[in-house]
Amino acid sequence: MVLHPFIPESNDGTIIITSRNRRVANLTSYHLQMGEMTEEEALSVLIKAARRDSPLPVEERESAGTLMKELGWLALALVHVGTYCHELSSGDGEAFTFTMYHKRFHSNRAALMKRAGPSTIDGYELGVYTTLDLSYQRLPQSAKEFFRLISNFHYSDIPMGMLATAAEEHFADPETLLARPEEHSKLVSRLTTLLGTSRSESEFQSESVIPTLRSFSLVSTTFIDGSLFLRIHPLVQAWARDMESPDAADYGIMATQVLTACTGDRNTNMYRHLLPHVTEKLKGDQRLSLHVNDQVAFGWVLLEMGRNQTAEVLFQEVLKSLQESSAEVTEDSIWVTGYLASTYSAQGRYNEAEKLDLEVLEKREKILGPDHLDTILAAADLAVTYSDQGRYGEAEKLLLEVLERREKILGADHLDTISAAANLASVYRDQGRHVEAEKLKLEVLEKRKKILGTEHLDTITAAANLASTYHAQGRYAEAEKLFSDVLEKRTKILGAEHPHTIAAVSNLASTYNGQQRFDEAEKLYVEVFEKWRAALGAEHPDTITAAGNLAATYSKQGRHGEAEKLELEVLEKRRKILGTEHPDTHSYRQPSFHLY
Repeated sequence: MVLHPFIPESNDGTIIITSRNRRVANLTSYHLQMGEMTEEEALSVLIKAARRDSPLPVEERESAGTLMKELGWLALALVHVGTYCHELSSGDGEAFTFTMYHKRFHSNRAALMKRAGPSTIDGYELGVYTTLDLSYQRLPQSAKEFFRLISNFHYSDIPMGMLATAAEEHFADPETLLARPEEHSKLVSRLTTLLGTSRSESEFQSESVIPTLRSFSLVSTTFIDGSLFLRIHPLVQAWARDMESPDAADYGIMATQVLTACTGDRNTNMYRHLLPHVTEKLKGDQRLSLHVNDQVAFGWVLLEMGRNQTAEVLFQEVLKSLQESSAEVTEDSIWVTGYLASTYSAQGRYNEAEKLDLEVLEKREKILGPDHLDTILAAADLAVTYSDQGRYGEAEKLLLEVLERREKILGADHLDTISAAANLASVYRDQGRHVEAEKLKLEVLEKRKKILGTEHLDTITAAANLASTYHAQGRYAEAEKLFSDVLEKRTKILGAEHPHTIAAVSNLASTYNGQQRFDEAEKLYVEVFEKWRAALGAEHPDTITAAGNLAATYSKQGRHGEAEKLELEVLEKRRKILGTEHPDTHSYRQPSFHLY
């Protein structure tokens, strides 16, 4: 509706226009975009619409709080719910409770949200979904399809860079373990029509429909680290998913394909933005539609982001599918076995990881021969597991062989050769051979800077490993400078909750300890311990190491009672999990992250 002709030309009085259409803001020099209501404001609306007395009983207050959260604090929905509860309440004062509504909402969400409310307190008669349907019908077809696609991701922080990356990869599977159904190619074709086949084309086509969706308040936009992200109100997303159409399931599969395509070439910088959307796809019925190729791609994202147990389950499912499809041992199944071993290592289950690493190495030697690059990679993986078990002599011997073979086949400056040198340097450090470790780590850092640049995650890891050697030599100022830089970069790229970022916090705390800055160290170690325990569990070796580091700090502060209590717990857990002969059972050390 064109409103401008109806606005009087006068400086007297004030006209207030409320609308979900952002373009109305162009009518005036001042406009206010309303955000979400507070919990108390939303509760007040809900109670008023339901004609209930305040305060509510405890169970009703909890049900109301859950409902408000699921409805995203949307006023229209809250009035709708309150009115519904009022209408079904009996005349003798027996209320239809919010608890009753919440149970019905989960089984009949679409029907409830479509229902008209003829006696709402503001006289508005249309149901929530009907109101949204009116907006959807006004959209051009390209905007409708784009919206249906993005509504199949998690509703918060949908990265536009994800869509562009998938288009750049032509929406292809990074790893084809099993062939897709023939009809899947039609969905990929729809994606290319909708989003293009290049980064620039995808960005142009996406940005052409976003203003339209924003004008109807179906999406909002935000910028994170200079990149564009979309957000959808959770109830609007629920409406989009409840929309009845013969191709509703297709949009879910297309969204999954976008995520899968983004894992190509190990796009680790994007993984933290993919994680909530991958996790969303693993819920309920959506998980059932995942193809093996999707599962292995999602497994990598989960493993890289420290969601090791979920990654383990996915890789086990993939292995089972591969074994059912072929009686023979395939190269794909060997790769997935190696991925599964990585999840065991990440969980501190080193003996189980060793068993699988040995299996992978044996099969590759038999099928490919000892000098094949994949066989050498399997030997490198096994060596890292030996190192994690404290078997440094065996790890060193194997890594020297890996380094020699890679230098011969690939050359000294190949990234795989440099990774072998990095792992060998870490073993030297663990053996207390700090001069040899420093020399090798300096070479690794310089080569990675030259080849990958200073902001690449592998270069950052090389800097962290060098800093750990400086720390072991008592060169705390040099270590602190490097660790601070590593922490800043990892936080920016991976996020504050990533395992490597948490390790960087722990390493920085260790330099504070070395400099006798015990209060600062304690603060960081408490943060590390709590994060490891939440992410990995109380029995994980990294959580135990964090407890040991905190205990040592207590001891240096003269808090010997607290230190003793924590040290006894650490000793008991290390004996149980690592065994009495593991070096960490006799001491504590900083967690280190090796590159394969």
